[in-house]
Formats: sequence, structure tokens, C-alpha cells
Amino acid sequence: MKKDKEKHIENHFAEGSNCQVFNGDISGCVFAMPGSTVTQHPVQQALKEAVSATATDETPCQLSAELNSRKARRILDRAVEAQLLTSDYQRPKDMAWWKMACMADAIGDELCLSNKWVVFCSLWGNSNLRKYNTDKEGMTDYNDFRKFLKKEIL
Repeated sequence: MKKDKEKHIENHFAEGSNCQVFNGDISGCVFAMPGSTVTQHPVQQALKEAVSATATDETPCQLSAELNSRKARRILDRAVEAQLLTSDYQRPKDMAWWKMACMADAIGDELCLSNKWVVFCSLWGNSNLRKYNTDKEGMTDYNDFRKFLKKEIL
């Protein structure tokens, strides 16, 4: 929300509403006073502007508490060194999702995470990791990749 000295309030919210909720926070809701003007911006545009204003190539990834331990960071850093993850612990563009699922399964087991699918689905933005893992599990390339992870990453 921006304010200027001419009673002009600029807020980012959906067309026809009087407030935008970002991540459950409604503290930025604005009700216009008589005689003032309100400029509305579609939500998608507001989100793009917010991301571009704050994102840089060096912005570190926010890790969940489960992945913020010394052991977890060591494993993730080894995966980066092996070029299985980008420097911000994300999926390289050419990495198959089944490999990401295999990695989530292996790392989750190594860290004894009871909620490994929730943790890694959230980190990598893909809610199908468990399905990718189940579909490929037991196949030769999956087993070979899992052995590689155990030897080089875990």
C-alpha cells in the first residue's frame, strides 16, 4: 500500500473488493475516506511487482525447520555440488521429477522425516512427488540413482 499527500491510496486487491489478503495477513486492508481516490490493481500484477522488487539471483531459499539442521544442510549442499540441485536447493531445469522424488524419499529417510512429502513438495513446489516416486520405485534406473544418492549425497 502506498499513500501520497493528495489523499490518493494505492492498494493491490482483487477487482471489486476493498482489500487484499497476502499470506493470511489482512492488516493492509484500506477503506477509502470520502473525497479520496482508490486505485485498484489486479492481484496477479501486484504479485509480479512484489516478486520482481524483492527477488534477486542471490536470494537464499527459505528452508523449513526440518531442513534447517546441520545434517540436512550438509546433504543439500552435497546435492548442489553434484549438480542435482541449484544453489538455492531447487530443481535444475533438466532434472526429471522422478529423480527429485527419489531424492526427497532418500533424504527424508536419512533425516527420519515423518512428513518428508509435505516438506519436499513445499520446497520444490510439486505436490506429485510421492506419485512420481511410487511410479518409478523398484525400476533399475531408480535403484541405480538411489544407490548413487546413498554413496555420494547421504
